Amino acid sequence: MPVIVQLLANGDNALASELIGITGSASVTLDGTNSYMHTWYGLPVYANGEVINWSVREIQIGDEKCKTDYSFANWIPAVSKTTDKNDADKDTVLLTV
Repeated sequence: MPVIVQLLANGDNALASELIGITGSASVTLDGTNSYMHTWYGLPVYANGEVINWSVREIQIGDEKCKTDYSFANWIPAVSKTTDKNDADKDTVLLTV
C-alpha cells in the first residue's frame, strides 16, 4: 500500500518546496519499489539566519487520506535526521523516512 509523505520546513510544505527549489508540493510516494524509504539530501540547516526544523507528515496511506489535522487512526512515520557536511564544508541535513 503506497504512502505519500510531505517534506516540511518549520511545519510548512511551501517553505520546504521553496528551500529545495521545486515547484509544487515537496512530497514523495513510498512503496515497495523504494522499500518505503526516501532520503532528502543537502537540506539547508539555516534559512534567514534561523535553524530550520525539518520534518515530514503523511498525507495519504493507500486509499485513506489524512484528516484535516493531518492525523490517521494508527499510523506514525519513522524519521531519522542527521547533519552532514556538503562540498562547501557547510552543514546540511539528511532526512530519511
